[in-house]
Amino acid sequence: MNTPKRLFILGLPGAGKALVARTVAKKLDWKYIDADLGLEHQIGDHIAEILDDSGLKNFLKTQGRVLSQLKEKDNVVVTTDTSVVLSDENRELLHNEYSIYIKASVPTLIERYEHNPVPLLGNTNRKTLLDKLYKDRDNLYEQTAHLTIDTDIDYFDEHVSRILTEIN
Repeated sequence: MNTPKRLFILGLPGAGKALVARTVAKKLDWKYIDADLGLEHQIGDHIAEILDDSGLKNFLKTQGRVLSQLKEKDNVVVTTDTSVVLSDENRELLHNEYSIYIKASVPTLIERYEHNPVPLLGNTNRKTLLDKLYKDRDNLYEQTAHLTIDTDIDYFDEHVSRILTEIN
């Protein structure tokens, strides 16, 4: 595979997507982009309203439009919304680019949440929600990504080095 011109970072809330993406972007001297930012504005609803059945379909289509625009950019590292893999079209688009799954187990996600709360999780039972997200999405992330980085073992510098080695 040729050196990719873009990296898309996938994973559950609290896995460390943004931290990894920012660090890799800085080391590559590329731009970091959070694809979540602005999705609410583009759709015209708040996340809580988006996540009903019809809203989720719109949300996933909007994510697809955003991803399509981002795949035209060079030298970017993009973090994606946790739900991006729920759409066949989004998974295909991401699989055709260089995607990296930042993986973490539910106990690790809960532990990280205690140190850095994730707004998406709100006041819900974190373990129940994260168990469901993990069960529903882990396989989809694995199938979509070209590289999986298991962040349960906290060797952050090694994770970043592995990504840099794999893409060059």
